[in-house]
Amino acid sequence: MLFGRRKTAGTIFDQHYKSMLNITKSTAIAQNPKFELLPAMFIIVDYAAASCGKDRREIASAIMAEINSIDKNLDKTVFDRRCALYGEIIRGRDLRCEWFMGDHAAFNDNAISKCTALLGDILYNPDCADNYDNAPVMLYGIIDAMSFTETVMKPLLRESVELFKDIYNL
Repeated sequence: MLFGRRKTAGTIFDQHYKSMLNITKSTAIAQNPKFELLPAMFIIVDYAAASCGKDRREIASAIMAEINSIDKNLDKTVFDRRCALYGEIIRGRDLRCEWFMGDHAAFNDNAISKCTALLGDILYNPDCADNYDNAPVMLYGIIDAMSFTETVMKPLLRESVELFKDIYNL
């Protein structure tokens, strides 16, 4: 049970959204997290539903209702473009990971880490959301980049995995 309510895809989504939004508030680097979390989380939920054989349409419908309650002015065209980018990343498009100052090949292990890495790319450098391959590189100081990785990206990855597991086990 979640705060006395029965666990549903919508309540799980809402719980993780609030947690992830709080994580992103720990840095001024994260740009537009209120919106950018939504498509990333939608794709993770859809992937979880597909992985466990649940009715993806039913879960997607519940999640879209939750997303529309979170962002009443949701630009569906931008949302759909973002979801398509996440799909391309899952299918093997190269990640940028300019926020990660190391070998980012580890993020290619699974769809959840790929989605989270892409979310980090967009939060760190909003220009890559619409021009992923050719956006100029965003430069922050080394301490800021390290802090972003430690205080934002690591907790977001943990939360993304928990979101996947919660939907999978629903």
